[in-house]
Amino acid sequence: MFDAHLQYTFPESFRLGNRTMIFAHILNLFDNTYILDSTDNSRFNSWDENHNADDAEVFMGLPIRFNLGVQFNF
Repeated sequence: MFDAHLQYTFPESFRLGNRTMIFAHILNLFDNTYILDSTDNSRFNSWDENHNADDAEVFMGLPIRFNLGVQFNF
């Protein structure tokens, strides 16, 4: 997985004594498919309990998501 975190603080002349910043966070940037957690021989999804792939219970990770924001400090 690859995450990107970007921020920009505006120059002193623009903010007039106040700190102004914009930011963006992009999680799972390349939208990879991945397994977050798994259980072998789950009591809910186990087929024949011989430790093969058909007996694994998996939880898939989240797809791409993002967060944008502006911060003002006085």
